Amino acid sequence: MLGTDVTSLAEHLARSFDYPDEAQELTRVAQFVALTMGTGRLYDELYSQLQASAAPTAVHRFFASLPHLLREKGCRTSYS
Repeated sequence: MLGTDVTSLAEHLARSFDYPDEAQELTRVAQFVALTMGTGRLYDELYSQLQASAAPTAVHRFFASLPHLLREKGCRTSYS
């Protein structure tokens, strides 16, 4: 979810699944959906919302570059 506007995503999930609280933090809304509707419904909705806007950002590129940079510094990574 890096680089994603989580506020609008939380609002969308809250509307879609009739979240009963006014505080619409993504983690709380996602937990509500997973517990009341199941993780499959949560996954399907997140996938449909994020697939169209999942273009990599500078943040994604930074994290993707870390394993290579760490290996150059002699650090072992789980991807080595």
